[in-house]
Amino acid sequence: MAEEPEGNNRLLQDVLVRPGNGTCADCGNPEPEWASLTLGVFVCQACSLLHRSIPHISRVKSVQETWDASEVEVRQ
Repeated sequence: MAEEPEGNNRLLQDVLVRPGNGTCADCGNPEPEWASLTLGVFVCQACSLLHRSIPHISRVKSVQETWDASEVEVRQ
């Protein structure tokens, strides 16, 4: 069970390199480091701040954090 979070993060990295996921969904900046869990898109740090201001619409999480299987599954 200890390897599960590491495996989930590896899957997330695989999802990040897919076409369309290498740029922020909002502004197009390269290499987004955040994701909107509710909207299913990757965003840059600046846009993640905007998403945080609307928590009833978009819940964001850093791609550097530990992700559980259900969070990664939504992105696939």
